[in-house]
Amino acid sequence: MTAIPPEIRILPMVPEEFPDCNGIPDVQKWFRIGLPIDNEGEYRFRERGLRAPKDTVVLFQYDNHVVAAANLTDAKRFKKQDSEGFSGRFRFAIDTIRVFDPIDTAGVHSIWSKFKRFSHVRQYLDPAYYPKFLRLLRRVRTRRVSPAEPPDPGAPASPPDRVRVEVSVI
Repeated sequence: MTAIPPEIRILPMVPEEFPDCNGIPDVQKWFRIGLPIDNEGEYRFRERGLRAPKDTVVLFQYDNHVVAAANLTDAKRFKKQDSEGFSGRFRFAIDTIRVFDPIDTAGVHSIWSKFKRFSHVRQYLDPAYYPKFLRLLRRVRTRRVSPAEPPDPGAPASPPDRVRVEVSVI
């Protein structure tokens, strides 16, 4: 049985946040590789953060579609913007980052009937419908992260924070 998260939130993203991305496929690639590997689950934001409890499911909205999802573990607002202009960061559980066929307004509305349209406002969705949402997903791609195998005693030492990442398609 699927656990019901404490909250489900839609987080709007704008193309300016992904200057090297040309559309949804590139943004989804960032969620598969950039967020879990390059950023170790950390997503920095420029303007506003989210006030949400741990394990909130965040649905990432890009170009009027939900393109990815992940479970929030922590959010932090910086005392002042960092050198790159970011005001804070979210941290997501790497093993919960999921990319799937993009879901449009009609798809979201088919689960949450009160949902009207995507916007630049962070939206709340009723967590009771989360299992129904999971059944809607197609071609889900996740990353399973496990500790790296112990090194061969004769091999050079590897960094202690190394992980093995496997891609699975459901």
